[in-house]
Amino acid sequence: MSEAEIVNLESAIINEYQRLAATTAEIASQLRAINSGEMGEMSEDLATLENKLSLVYTLVRSSVFSNFYRPEDIARLA
Repeated sequence: MSEAEIVNLESAIINEYQRLAATTAEIASQLRAINSGEMGEMSEDLATLENKLSLVYTLVRSSVFSNFYRPEDIARLA
C-alpha cells in the first residue's frame, strides 16, 4: 500500500469513529431524558404492583395448599 492509501484509510477510520461517538452520545442523551422523566413514577408504580402481586400470590397459594391438604373439609361442606 502506498502512503496516500494508508492516509485515506486512516481518515476513513477516524471519520467512522467520530460518527460512532456522536451516535453513542445521542443515544446516551435520549436514555438520560427517558430515565429522568417518567422512570421514577413508573418504578414506584411497578413496586406497588409487585407488592400487590406478591400478596395475591401468597393468598392463592395458601388457598390451594389448604384445599389440597384438607379434602375431608371439602367433603363436609358438600
